[in-house]
Amino acid sequence: MMSRIGFRHVLPILFVLIHVLLVLFTSAGQHEVSCGADSSCYPPISDMPPTPLTFAQTTVLVLNLPALVLSVPTMVMLASRGDVPLLLACVPFILFVWYVVGRWVDRLLGVCGQPRMVRRTLSGVFVVVSTALLVVGILILTPLNQHRTTDMYWLGGAWVFWSGLFLAMSVSRYYRRGSQLQ
Repeated sequence: MMSRIGFRHVLPILFVLIHVLLVLFTSAGQHEVSCGADSSCYPPISDMPPTPLTFAQTTVLVLNLPALVLSVPTMVMLASRGDVPLLLACVPFILFVWYVVGRWVDRLLGVCGQPRMVRRTLSGVFVVVSTALLVVGILILTPLNQHRTTDMYWLGGAWVFWSGLFLAMSVSRYYRRGSQLQ
């Protein structure tokens, strides 16, 4: 049945549903800051460190880190509207990221062919960028990082996972092409 439907169609829908449910679950416990006539809309500034992420927020971060990074320009435009609109702004990017991952899985399983749009040069640039991001993720996990919190370890682990996955996706194109030429 999966060969007819394909991972490229199932994964985006599944992970958007998971993302929306986790965001709504996280937002159920948060309180909104109301703006008074003579007070600002921003919470008071303090020297307290930020609160650690909840389990649901950490799961959203790990599952959809590339989509969250891609949606930063959209999030900047919605910055004053709260956390829920910020996290829901990345839904189109979640669809895109998980479609690409699902298409890669479908190609590995032989369900769909190689895309014609992706050129060898673009794939080479993607290898270089993925390798650089993998190095940054590894540096986040090393003792050189001064901000050693549990959230930083989750972020670094997710960064290493996703950049490693994208590196494997872009390098697998070269290996498949080489084996097909022989």
